[in-house]
Amino acid sequence: VLSDERLAKQFHERYTHVVVDEYQDNSQMQALMLKRIVKRGCLTVVGDDDQCIYEFRGASPGNFDRLKEEFAKKNIAVQEEVLIDNHRSSKNVLTVASAFLEGDKRRHPKTLRPTKPEGPPVEVWECSSQTQQAKQIVAGMIKRHEDDQIRWKEMAALFRCLKMGGNGSLTTHLQKELAEKKVPFVVVGGKSIFERASVRDLVAYLQLSIRRSPNDEAFTRSINQPPRRLPKDKVIP
Repeated sequence: VLSDERLAKQFHERYTHVVVDEYQDNSQMQALMLKRIVKRGCLTVVGDDDQCIYEFRGASPGNFDRLKEEFAKKNIAVQEEVLIDNHRSSKNVLTVASAFLEGDKRRHPKTLRPTKPEGPPVEVWECSSQTQQAKQIVAGMIKRHEDDQIRWKEMAALFRCLKMGGNGSLTTHLQKELAEKKVPFVVVGGKSIFERASVRDLVAYLQLSIRRSPNDEAFTRSINQPPRRLPKDKVIP
């Protein structure tokens, strides 16, 4: 697109209008591609400079300012609309978030207006490790379940899943702690550690080692793990 005039023209003819969501997370290369693709006055970008989380791959909170500067050089007017009504978070959450962001000199000043009530106070925990964090979360869930009669299905732990060095993702520790404390849970948008192939292989070996009763499923899973080049028709009748 950047070097092929014919290809850029095809985009012009095919797409009359372009909308870009989460524009604060666009890289400079993506911005250059947009300039080649869109026609005059046919671009809409949506985003929040406070939510720029991909600077490690070239994104920048200054994307919006650079876009306006590019249009200004070409004498193209930019219509800007600031959306201040927040429909997601409670007033207490927005107050804490605003205080946290006050020190950022690069952001566009904005005061969000919550549409939800004040809500419970925000709790800040300091944990020395992922394991301690998981234990603290599960202990809090059990306390709410027993003291306040809150059902398990009314609780949720939300994570932006990131790998933490060689220790796995943050959810791995939480899943282990939930299982250890016999708290029922489901993993949404991901795979439980107990559904992973390596864990299922290990469970199959453990089931066979107990030898309390025949377990054909455990046998057929473990007999060729690790791979022993046994043909399937020779293992399974």
